[in-house]
Amino acid sequence: MEEKLLHRLRCPSCYHPLYYDGQILSCSACQQSYLFYKNIPLLSKQARIDRDWERFFNGQVKQKGDTIAANSYLNEHHFYLLQQAVLEMVGPVKNMNIIDIGCGTGHFSASLAKENLLVGLDLSLQMLMAAEAKGFYPIQASALELPLAENSFDLVLANSIIQCIHEIENFLAGLVRLCLPGGRIIISAFNCQNFFFKTFRQLKRNQSPRLFLYPLGKIVPTLAKFGARPSRITLLFYPFKLRKKILDFKFFEKAFLLVASSFVLEARKSNA
Repeated sequence: MEEKLLHRLRCPSCYHPLYYDGQILSCSACQQSYLFYKNIPLLSKQARIDRDWERFFNGQVKQKGDTIAANSYLNEHHFYLLQQAVLEMVGPVKNMNIIDIGCGTGHFSASLAKENLLVGLDLSLQMLMAAEAKGFYPIQASALELPLAENSFDLVLANSIIQCIHEIENFLAGLVRLCLPGGRIIISAFNCQNFFFKTFRQLKRNQSPRLFLYPLGKIVPTLAKFGARPSRITLLFYPFKLRKKILDFKFFEKAFLLVASSFVLEARKSNA
C-alpha cells in the first residue's frame, strides 16, 4: 500500500482516517474494514444505481477491451475533441496531486500520470486495472462517497461522469471538498440544453442505466455555493471542430447552449 495514497484515504462510512495492517484497511473510528482486489482498495458501499453503472462499465471493457470505445458515450471523434479541450484547459502541470473521478480505463487523462500523482476513482474494477497499468493509483469507490481527505488535490477532474450522478449537490460538494484552496476543478459533460442530446438520451435509454440532465445554469451556482467559483467555460460544437471560450458565464449568449454539444467548465476553490 503506497503511503502517498494511504494518508489521503478515508472511511466511506464516517470519513475518518484508515490504517493498513498489511492485508486490509481499517477505520480507526467506526471499526469498518475494507479489502483489496489485487492492489485496488475497495471503498464503495454501492447503492443500487452504482451497481447498475458498475455492471455496465465492466461489460463495456469485456466487450470492447482497453479501448477508447469502452470509455466513449458517443464515438471516438467526440472523445478526442472533448479530451483535447479538457487537457488544453488543464495546461502544463508538474508535481501536482490530481484525481480523476470516473477515470474509466485511463485513456482520457493518462498523459498527466508521468509528472504528477494521479489518482483514479471508478466503480469498475475492470476499468481500474487498465488505468493502473497507465500509471494511475486506483480506488474503487462511488463518486457520491469520495473516501478521501479534504483539501487533498491541486486538480480535481470529473470527465463525462456528471450524467451518471443522481445527487448533483452532494457530488459537486464532494469535488470542492477534495480540492485544495486555490486549486482547480474541471468538469466536462454533454450539454443537456442541446436538442441533439435529448435524442441521444432517448437512444441510450435501453443501452445504459439512467442518464441525468444538469444544465450549466444549475452547475455553476451550485459550485459557487460550496466555495468554487467558475472561471472559464469552453463550449464544443460536435461534429464540427468549433469551440467557444467564455470567461464570464453571466454575459455570454445563451443561444450558444441550444447548439453546443458539450462543455468543459473550470472552477477555482476559494482560498478562504
